[in-house]
Amino acid sequence: MEQFSAIVDRLSAVLGLGKYGLEVLSSYVISLALLGILVWLSARRSKRIAAQLAAVETRVKDKTDG
Repeated sequence: MEQFSAIVDRLSAVLGLGKYGLEVLSSYVISLALLGILVWLSARRSKRIAAQLAAVETRVKDKTDG
């Protein structure tokens, strides 16, 4: 735990965060994690919808060809 504290202290000093370094850095980490989850969920949904659209297009094409 001391190593983690030392890393946070060094990062805080480099970024000029002062005594609120842990709070600010943890907020950044949480925000980046949430953004990553949002991007992942959006990509997953996009793939699912693209597959559904392809299926509908195939059905429509088959109806018009047949």
